[in-house]
Parts: sequence; C-alpha cells; structure tokens
Amino acid sequence: MVEEYSCFLLEIFRSRNGCEIEFAVEKRFRGNDYITPSVFGDLIYDNFIYDICKILDLCILYGISNSPLLERLLSCVFTHQPKYYNDLSEFSLSLFSVLKNLEEKLGVSEGMLVPCSLASEESKMSLEELGDIIEYMMDSFCSLQAFLTIFPKACETFHVIIIL
Repeated sequence: MVEEYSCFLLEIFRSRNGCEIEFAVEKRFRGNDYITPSVFGDLIYDNFIYDICKILDLCILYGISNSPLLERLLSCVFTHQPKYYNDLSEFSLSLFSVLKNLEEKLGVSEGMLVPCSLASEESKMSLEELGDIIEYMMDSFCSLQAFLTIFPKACETFHVIIIL
C-alpha cells in the first residue's frame, strides 16, 4: 500500500514538474511561428503563472531532486521577464522588515541578546507564539536557501538590499 502511494506521488511530481517546465520555455505554434520572448515574459507575468512565493515553493518542494530543471525554469522566467527581479527586491525588503520586527519581539537587537524568561512579566510571548515565530523563520530561511542555491543570480538582489 505504501509503495503504491509512493509511486503515485512520484508520478504526480513528475507530471507537475513537466508542466512547470513547459510553462517556462518559449513556445512554437505552427511551423516557424514563435511567441517572442517579450510576449512570453508578459504572458507569464501578467497572468500570474509565477510569482516570488510560487517560485520559492517550487524550489523548496522540488529543488533537491530536480535542481537542473528548476534552474532552467528560473533562468527562463527571470530572463524573459525582468519584472521578477523587481518583485524579488520588494520581497526581500518585506522579508527584512519582518525579520526586524521579529528581532524586536524576541528582544534581540544588533546581535545582542537581551536575557528575558518567557515566564517573566517583561515577556508577553507564549510558547505557542515562540513556536510560530520559529516555524516561520525556518520556513522562510529554508525556502530562501533553496531558491538562492538553485538560482544564484538572485543573490545580487539580496546583496543590494542588504547594503541599502
């Protein structure tokens, strides 16, 4: 039973990955009729085929087993539609803002940890809230690490944001 289920999931995975790659490469319709790269870029961007969150999810879900395919997909997406780099900049600014808020909530500032017991009056954070924060940070950092490993060109965007 488990083996059948695993085979079924693997088949879904392969089918979905194939569809993702098909969406990300230029298409030829009849004979020598092609969609130009600029039209292709507009189609995938304007119809929300991909956005930064979807891209991060693809990287974390399929990056380990299919990084060459994802690298090809991301290269096509970012090459044909440079607006994705702007979206990535906005995402990184948003992520850094959230991380700054988490630093304040956790009592961490400029690399200095302010000791505070969760049971103290100073701390208004429950263990559940702390768990949520940890899960959020783990999810964010794992997704980001997978994305930047598969598509290292995006590192420049984050580097520029950090410098600002």
